[in-house]
Amino acid sequence: MINNNIKPEEILSIGKKLNTVFKNLNTPVKEIYFIGSRVNNRAKITSDLDVVIVPKVKSWNSPQEYTKLMKSINLYVSKIKFRGNNIDIQLSSSFDSAESWGDNYVRLKSGIIKEYKGRKW
Repeated sequence: MINNNIKPEEILSIGKKLNTVFKNLNTPVKEIYFIGSRVNNRAKITSDLDVVIVPKVKSWNSPQEYTKLMKSINLYVSKIKFRGNNIDIQLSSSFDSAESWGDNYVRLKSGIIKEYKGRKW
């Protein structure tokens, strides 16, 4: 059986690419959370990679500014693929797994995997 889940080295590689994108958009990253089927052992070969980005500073003050920033982010991120599949980015000023993202996640901070909850490698 093929394992379609994300591996630690892939997390580090994607994290580095995403940090570069956000730095170029003047939105430095505080933390990156990998969530969804690629983390919780339900991934199919065609599954996208779900990622939540928490910036160091919230750089939007209205829904319109958020939408504009997300359009720019998606333009850059659409060029980055995970095993040929899309990366789905959510931007959030904070991360609370119990609230909205689920119990399984991997947290990347400063290029280092800091925490993985409910995830077995």
